[in-house]
Amino acid sequence: MNKKLLFGMFLFAGVGTATAQSALVNLNKEISTAAVKNTNSTAPKALGTTVWHDDFTNMKTFDLTGTETSSTGSVWTADNSGQTGSKFGWTTDAVYDGWWITGTGANTFNSTSGGNFAELTNGNPSATPATQALSVNYKLTSPVIDVQALAGGSAVILSFEQTGAKFYDDQYVEVSTDGSTWTRVSDNASRLMTSQGNSNPYGNPEVIQIDIQSAIAGNPSTVQIRFGWTSVYPTNTNPNAWVTYGWLIDDVKIVTKPDFDLAQTYSDFHFTGYQYTQIPTTQISPVTFREGVRNQGTASITGLELTVTDGTTSASSTPLSLATASVDTLEADFTLSSTVGNYNIQKTISFNETDDMPSNNPALPATSFKVTDFVYACDYNSAWTEFPLDGLVDQNQNAIVITGVGNSFDIFNDQDVYGMEFRLYTGTAVNAEVSGELWEMNPSATEPANFWYGPLAETDFFTVTSTGQVSQVQKLAFNNPYALEAGKTYLVLLRLQNGTIKVASSGEADTGQGWINIDGTQVWGTFTDIPVVRMNFDPSLAVKNNNEMVSGVSVFPNPATDKAEVSFNLNAASNVTINVVDVNGKVVSTNSLNNLTVGANTASLNVAGLSTGVYSVVVKSDESTVTRKLVIK
Repeated sequence: MNKKLLFGMFLFAGVGTATAQSALVNLNKEISTAAVKNTNSTAPKALGTTVWHDDFTNMKTFDLTGTETSSTGSVWTADNSGQTGSKFGWTTDAVYDGWWITGTGANTFNSTSGGNFAELTNGNPSATPATQALSVNYKLTSPVIDVQALAGGSAVILSFEQTGAKFYDDQYVEVSTDGSTWTRVSDNASRLMTSQGNSNPYGNPEVIQIDIQSAIAGNPSTVQIRFGWTSVYPTNTNPNAWVTYGWLIDDVKIVTKPDFDLAQTYSDFHFTGYQYTQIPTTQISPVTFREGVRNQGTASITGLELTVTDGTTSASSTPLSLATASVDTLEADFTLSSTVGNYNIQKTISFNETDDMPSNNPALPATSFKVTDFVYACDYNSAWTEFPLDGLVDQNQNAIVITGVGNSFDIFNDQDVYGMEFRLYTGTAVNAEVSGELWEMNPSATEPANFWYGPLAETDFFTVTSTGQVSQVQKLAFNNPYALEAGKTYLVLLRLQNGTIKVASSGEADTGQGWINIDGTQVWGTFTDIPVVRMNFDPSLAVKNNNEMVSGVSVFPNPATDKAEVSFNLNAASNVTINVVDVNGKVVSTNSLNNLTVGANTASLNVAGLSTGVYSVVVKSDESTVTRKLVIK
């Protein structure tokens, strides 16, 4: 896919403290703000009976025994914002007009009815030039439906089948009872994005069920349904904000509510505010598993609880009752074993009644963890993709240069950290250089520049010497171990120093723990993509560092104008050469130091004659070489 489609893969640079913190603690229960309205049915109700069905060929109505009572042509109204042609807005036929889904006919959309379907397109971003329309809001509206006559009241579910994917789409569903006031009842905002590095297509097909009882209770005799599409940035003039992979709809139904129908709305887990996949034994803390639930039936559900187990140990949420049309979250706290190994957590939901429509509750996804000796990670350790570093812009369409990526970690017990791990990605050039840094979160920060302070510890440069290193997890030791404190949050950052660098990503998260640093300044942002950057508590990393001839190298001030001081430790008496190298690899300054003693040493660099820019300070002693970045301003 074209690199420019990466436009949407980040939460904008300069994320404020309030924004970032809300992302970390957005764990409130999902509580309905709509009033629960019970409707007295004037006709006997069958469980989950379809009373209205449109497959975009014919609209069909049924009585409450399931017998078809009418069949008319499908009459939907498309408002395509003045755009014309099959490549823009809504169409309703059996022809696929998009650019992203491969195949034709049944291979395009495997809806239950087949044949005609509704399709949303907005040009072709892969064409040269790209053809997407800007500032559009495409709407597809149903004819008026007399739900009162069909279902005996407003106690119904709106159901439809969909496929497609999301970029910066606002794909939404609305209902109205007067044709002028519309209530949004569903959208795909919570779905993961598809991008160059991550593919997250919807199922083909995927059945969506929406409880619309409260939205139509005012007048269920004149109900209309509307499918709409626009950009989540409707005032943005960057064409990439108007890319769509397409949204296909079929088999729209109005279905009566059964007595007992529990629907699952979302699933996640967290340790306090973050998610981890590898946890060292010293940092184990309770994991909260959460399942959103909605009562789509006409009767209350009682004794509702979530149970999680690793096959040996189990934990359950507090049982609760859920009134009709209400939503809530089940939370079960589970503590992983302190024995090193892999653990697969299974989840189940139970309640006292029998679910009349279990088909809308697929098996809950299992969650796997690895308890380790030393590694603390939030990436998935598989299915490597490329972390989006290039082609990014901010709200003002200014290019963003990312110079650091990493992940933040909560510390639950005091512990020394000795280093970090990272994984690069295909396309990283030989001789590219990276290094590691440790930062600490400032919980009382009032502006982005104060959100992280540091670096508290740094590593030496890692220089790529072969393409084989790109597909391996690499380790770097901090020059000195750092004592982490319980209750604090730290960031391990991979600093992108020199050359063409690609960073591996594995998985996505909405917990705000994947971070980017922009232009080497105190400007920060968060990504949903998880870079492969980890903490490492292995003491042997410090032993390896101590065996190096040169260690503890630092350059101050940095940036510098006239002079800079290089400080370093020697493990044995030695001659030392300090070179300053420009971005082209040319040595622009050399300082030879003879017969230096064991321990701390310093050397001054005269940089007054150097042009503004980024340089490397290379400290050499015998077979030991350490590189640091120096900025001249």
